[in-house]
Parts: sequence; C-alpha cells; structure tokens
Amino acid sequence: MIKEIDNMHLCLLNGGKLQPIICNSMEYHDKEITSIAYQKEDATLTFTISNIRLVCKGVEWWELSSFDIQNVIFELNIFTNTNIPAYLIGEYSWVKNYQSKDTLKFIHIDSSVGMNGMIVASDIQEIHITTKDSI
Repeated sequence: MIKEIDNMHLCLLNGGKLQPIICNSMEYHDKEITSIAYQKEDATLTFTISNIRLVCKGVEWWELSSFDIQNVIFELNIFTNTNIPAYLIGEYSWVKNYQSKDTLKFIHIDSSVGMNGMIVASDIQEIHITTKDSI
C-alpha cells in the first residue's frame, strides 16, 4: 500500500507501521542499472537506471556490492535520518555515524540480480532521459 502525501510517500512495512520514504520504489522495480559514475571534485555519484539518471550530490559515504553484467533493481528507497529502518542500520552499521545530520538522505538499493547497497548524500535528483543520445 502506497499513498502520496505532499511529495512524500507512506509505505506499509513489517508490523503494520507506516514509514515515510521519499521515492516510490515501484518506479524502479525491475529496472536495470546500466552505469555508475563518481565525480570526486563535487562528490557526485550518478546511476543510469533505464531511462532515468539518479544523481546523488554531496555524497558522504557509500557501500555497494560489485557492479555485475546485470543489475536489476527489486526495490529502491530513499530515507531520512529519522525513518531509516532498524534492519538497514543493522546491515549497514556505519549508517549510525550519519544519523545525527538532518539534511542527509539514505538511498538503499535492493536488487534481484547484481549490485546492492547504501548511499548517504545531501541531495538526490532524478533526471529523465528522453533520447539515446543523452545517455
């Protein structure tokens, strides 16, 4: 069950508790990550996901498994420091070091095939790619 409220989404999680997340994970379900690029100068990590470019700006830390031939997303969620689920803090214990910063976003990629991981960034932008030339 997903319900949109003021550009935030509420996602029904285990135990029947509603947790606000920033993006609708269904938009990324079964889409493939085809490229990753990091620009050290401005700490920007960019993912090309089908026809979407997900740009993480002000990246403070990340942990990603290996980038494989196929990298198909099962679920992609973006959390704030107040609503990141306990199971993710358990899986990525270093996240605790960033929870005191209210301005950070926590991007979790859970893939059915290939790369999984967590990224901590100050801003996330979604750019829709309209032509193959812009990839």
